[in-house]
Amino acid sequence: LDPATRRFSFYMFIIAFAYSSVNAFADSYSASIGLTGWAAAIFAAYSVVLILIRPPVGRLQDRRGENVVLYPSIVSMSIGLLVCAGCALVPNGILLASVGVFAATGFGTCMSAGLAVIGRMTHGEKAALGIATFYLLCDFGCGIGPLVLGFVVSSFGFPAMYVCCAGIALLGVVYYHVSHGRRIRHGSGARQ
Repeated sequence: LDPATRRFSFYMFIIAFAYSSVNAFADSYSASIGLTGWAAAIFAAYSVVLILIRPPVGRLQDRRGENVVLYPSIVSMSIGLLVCAGCALVPNGILLASVGVFAATGFGTCMSAGLAVIGRMTHGEKAALGIATFYLLCDFGCGIGPLVLGFVVSSFGFPAMYVCCAGIALLGVVYYHVSHGRRIRHGSGARQ
């Protein structure tokens, strides 16, 4: 773990943990609410939206800094998880597929924006260690999430798990702000 990027990268662990609820349980959840087969639409929407938004979001981050991108992205992840939970009350395939849109603007954007920040924070040989730290924490969140969340599902059900994960994603906003975001000047990636 790179000491220079570990603290920043931990926000990605939080977001990946929350996103793992979609990645691991979307198929089972969609079947449980009578929308068998619609889980694939989540990932199709995710792919299409991510391809479309990456270039403009990257340019926005270059011009205005990571805060302008990361705060809304983390909130988007939380909204998507709440929409997912809401599908238990209003089972609708299009609504469930829209979770992919929120996940792309959330988790997907957090990945690319975070890597850009790591690239700016590190130089030379340290860049590889910084990127490895970022991915390690992301992978750890994606890996441990289903294990922990499986207990939540078995005790409280899918909707409760998605609401819980939405809260965890919002904690990611708080963590990002405290660990990194508040030190960034508005309109740039430079630290104050």
